[in-house]
Amino acid sequence: MQSRKTSRPFMSLCRSDAHKDAVSRFDRYAKGGGDAKLKAWAGRMLPALQHHLDMAQDMDKNCK
Repeated sequence: MQSRKTSRPFMSLCRSDAHKDAVSRFDRYAKGGGDAKLKAWAGRMLPALQHHLDMAQDMDKNCK
């Protein structure tokens, strides 16, 4: 039973919703943000955020 208790908190982390939200927000700002430096930074961060989203989605598949 110990493994079941320890796996539940981990299982709750297996969600990609937050990652999808982050990618969406960064993408929107990179395309239409008002601050040029922040807009450029958001665009540079998108590939890493997308990679994190891909990994989170893979984890979601394994958590089901």
